[in-house]
Amino acid sequence: MNKILLVIRREYLTRVTNKTFILMTFLTPLLIVGVYALIIFLSVKGVEDQKKIIVLDKSEKFEKALVSSDNLEFEFLPESLSGDLAKESYLDSKAYGLLYIPDFKGDNPKDVVLRTKGNPGIGTLTVIESMLEDEIERLKLQKKGLSTDIFDEINSDIDITTINLSEDGTEKKTSALVGTIAGGASAYMIFIFIMIYGSQVMRGVVEEKSGKIVEVIVSSVKPFQLMAGKIIGIAAVGLTQLFMWVVLTVILLVVASAFIGQTEVVNTAMESQQQLDNFNQGGAPSEFQVNVITEVISSLNLPLIVACFIFYFLGGFLIYASLFAMIGSVVDSETDTQQFMFPVILPIIISIGVGLPAVESPNGTLATVFSMIPLTSPVVMMARLPFDIPAWQIIVSMVLLILGIIGTAWLAGRVYRIGILTRGAKVSYKLIFKWMIKNY
Repeated sequence: MNKILLVIRREYLTRVTNKTFILMTFLTPLLIVGVYALIIFLSVKGVEDQKKIIVLDKSEKFEKALVSSDNLEFEFLPESLSGDLAKESYLDSKAYGLLYIPDFKGDNPKDVVLRTKGNPGIGTLTVIESMLEDEIERLKLQKKGLSTDIFDEINSDIDITTINLSEDGTEKKTSALVGTIAGGASAYMIFIFIMIYGSQVMRGVVEEKSGKIVEVIVSSVKPFQLMAGKIIGIAAVGLTQLFMWVVLTVILLVVASAFIGQTEVVNTAMESQQQLDNFNQGGAPSEFQVNVITEVISSLNLPLIVACFIFYFLGGFLIYASLFAMIGSVVDSETDTQQFMFPVILPIIISIGVGLPAVESPNGTLATVFSMIPLTSPVVMMARLPFDIPAWQIIVSMVLLILGIIGTAWLAGRVYRIGILTRGAKVSYKLIFKWMIKNY
């Protein structure tokens, strides 16, 4: 046991004192929060001036509809002006665009054209289209003898509140969006960390083997002890970096929010939501329910999610790191690992594919089965976890994952103890399988 601890200590200290590790640990949260702060800052302060749109309305029906706002200013030309003179007037001005609305008969105008000196933004185009459509709807109602007040009265806007009702009668608000984000983010982070740090295990084994360092090490440490120490040491490195990222990101987000101004950020979010409601529904904007979102987030069982994340992160890493270490032990160079990588990473790729429908149907048969299989459960179970799945399924999944770790480590260890001292041999899947089942 002491020898394993020595290997763990060596792997851990070698990596956490590496300049690249230190740089990425501090630089990654800075980049994430920096991008976030920049987006919020630009949204709050506004990076675009008010755009001026010159309007030539030959139909004389939209002057009251195209109302200037903080972002758009409309200037109407005399309807008697010709199109060519309107173009000349626009080109001589500093206006953003020239909107031409032809005279039309019937219900819908055709050949409405927005001319700009560059490609117009989709947001600007959407706003103008929405204003024109609202006015057309008003004119149609008026033609039918109905007022817009009557239309507003019969127009309905329903927001469904989802509540989780447990067997004991306890109710709590839920949100499919919040659950999807929490589950998807957790599953994706586990996938990324397994691939990054699993590859580090394999790369470390290959480097030691190719540099003939391993022959010196195994003279005093058993091959399985070396493999176990390397895997656990790198797992500790991954947890350390993940913990530092979370702490630094939270601190930087708090500082960034205080610097920009939390009130302004919330107000900007409210205005964005109101504009979205107007464009999509054409009705009165609904109130931005910050309190409801906060309540839904607080309804998540965060201690359970965090605890399971750590467990499945370690479990998933240990099971895949054993396989990566096994691959590293049977090859002589990193280039040779490619032929053995696909069968190892295939289950985790499948788990990502299953994890996507798992957040849509967390209690479906497909999601339930794959959340029990040790090679896919770290990703799929984390995708399901925010949706209050039965406790017995979590327990069974954890037990099976522990058994999977033990079984995988035992098989990988049998290959590792032979492959790590084998050099120059042509290794195949058949030979690896032979090393697994035979005693030497």
